[in-house]
Amino acid sequence: MVQQWPTPQPQLTLSFLTRYGLLYSGGASQGAIYTWNVSTGQQLTTMTGHADACTAIADVPTQDRVASASHDRTLRIWDVTSGECETVMRGHSQGIVGLDLFEERSLLLSASYDHTARVWSPQVSSSVLVLRHHKTPLVGVRCSQETGDVLTASLDGVVSLWDLRSPVRPMQSFFVAETVGTQTQASSRPGDPSAAGSFLRSFDLCVRPEASRGSRNGDEGIGGGGRRRRSEA
Repeated sequence: MVQQWPTPQPQLTLSFLTRYGLLYSGGASQGAIYTWNVSTGQQLTTMTGHADACTAIADVPTQDRVASASHDRTLRIWDVTSGECETVMRGHSQGIVGLDLFEERSLLLSASYDHTARVWSPQVSSSVLVLRHHKTPLVGVRCSQETGDVLTASLDGVVSLWDLRSPVRPMQSFFVAETVGTQTQASSRPGDPSAAGSFLRSFDLCVRPEASRGSRNGDEGIGGGGRRRRSEA
């Protein structure tokens, strides 16, 4: 162990901003977000605003902002320099449990207990897309920085793969049954939420399925879809 320091309360989430050497941590009960100097372990600021536990923090480097998600059903955008909350984003009807960033387009993605994932632009306070498919609360969301594809997972072990250019329905959905060694097993039967969460964490290593490729003209969504692998050109 290199270094450790006490925190004011149990922490649920961490985000490290390498360009500033700052660590952001989210408190488990009061919703406070703490900023730490990693070199000294000194607590620098406390950012307050969330009315319930902060569950996720994401860096938005292109705008020098950080985003946070909470059980209070909101996302907040914070100025890194001042620590002030600039935007409160509402839309989920239940608590938010996951947050990720599509860095190329500066889009935030959130996962909620309300069975939906939402896509947000930090410049506006309402979501730009809602991804509806899951039948149970979500456990997380991930975005591939290489392809722009989005992966969502729910409590019943269902994993869905989305193309934001065609968000009406997922490209593919399957049950994640279990993780054996480093391999996550897909199944047609009800799955394991812990395995689904593990699958999300390894999503950047996944290959986009052949069945999902091709034209999607006529569907509404976010254009561009991010960088694509050469095989899809």
